[in-house]
Amino acid sequence: MTDNMNQLKKPQDIVFWAKTDYANMVAINMRKDIAKNFGMPAEIEVGGFPGDETRPIRVHYFGSDAEFHSMTKYINGHYSFGVDRGEQ
Repeated sequence: MTDNMNQLKKPQDIVFWAKTDYANMVAINMRKDIAKNFGMPAEIEVGGFPGDETRPIRVHYFGSDAEFHSMTKYINGHYSFGVDRGEQ
């Protein structure tokens, strides 16, 4: 039963924090990489305001827990957000 739950596709969200200078560029590249590498486009929205020191990048992805974990691991391994990991 657990394997079936891991394969159940459902909407999932995660937020990454990026330095304001990088946020829009990172979001654009994340959209491309997620669609290319995971076969499903993600809705990605940059929040906050241009004057903020860091801005949230909200990723809304429709997939299984296993796919979501792989995508999150990929993003963490391939992107620099310009902030210390402790600030995220």
